[in-house]
Parts: sequence; structure tokens; C-alpha cells
Amino acid sequence: MSHKLETVDKILAKLAKLGEAIREMEAQAEAELAPLRQKWEARMAPLRDELTLLDKVILDMARRNRQEFFAAADLVDLRHGFLIYARRQVVRKARGVLALLESLKWEEAIQRTAKVRWGVLADWPEARLISCGTERVEQVSFAYEIKTPGQIYRDVARRGPGGG
Repeated sequence: MSHKLETVDKILAKLAKLGEAIREMEAQAEAELAPLRQKWEARMAPLRDELTLLDKVILDMARRNRQEFFAAADLVDLRHGFLIYARRQVVRKARGVLALLESLKWEEAIQRTAKVRWGVLADWPEARLISCGTERVEQVSFAYEIKTPGQIYRDVARRGPGGG
């Protein structure tokens, strides 16, 4: 084996050790944090539920008492915050609008997203690819795989002693 390949092999071994150390630490951290997370989640859950309920209550009160609360202004300054009333016109998003817009040819209201379907082009012949300004090229990539201890043993046994 060449010196360069030996260097690559040593790096692969180091990557395997580092990856395993990180996985072990993550597992330990999760094991230690899980009970803590559960403890705090259990304590926060009733507070979150109450917050959600009170949010609904205050908005419902504002909706039901709109005339009284907002008779003078759209912003009510209270001791602990503000109650705000806003009114605006919006377009209701109804079903079937796209089909009607297309039939009326009102294109300015339609968003068209043009996108190349590269999977389709991959099956085209060279002449057709060239005519649309592209070509088929060779793509080169490199990757590595770290062997587990069991894989190393099987690989050595298959190749025999000396790695040849």
C-alpha cells in the first residue's frame, strides 16, 4: 500500500473513532437531559395551557365587547398592556378561483412557476440536449465509507494476509 493510501487509511480510522466518541457522548447527554427535559416540560405544560386559554379569553372578550372597548379609539391603553382593534379589507381565498382566472385569461393574477424537469432531460438524446443549450457530461465524485470492526475482520479474511 502506498504512503498516501496509508495516510488516507489512518484518517479513516481517526474518523471512525471520532464518530463513535461523538455518538457515545450524544447518547450520554440525551440520557442525562431526558429526565430534566421531562421534569421541566411537566412543570411548564399547565402554564402553557393557561396561557393558551387566557389568550382565547381576552380575544373573545375583545370581540364580544368591541363597541364598548373601542368606542373612542382602536388602541386601549391598560395598566398591563394594550388592547388593539384593527380592521382591514382582505380578499377571501375561495375555491375554484384559479380556474375562473384562467378561463377569463386574467394572467396578471396568476403566478406561473417555470421549472426545468431535469429527470426528463436525462433521457433525451444528445441532439435534443444540444438544441436546448445543454449537454451530457461525466460527473466525478469521491466518497468514503468507514468500516465497522466486523467489516474490517471480514475484509482482511477475504483478501488474505498482507492485504493483497
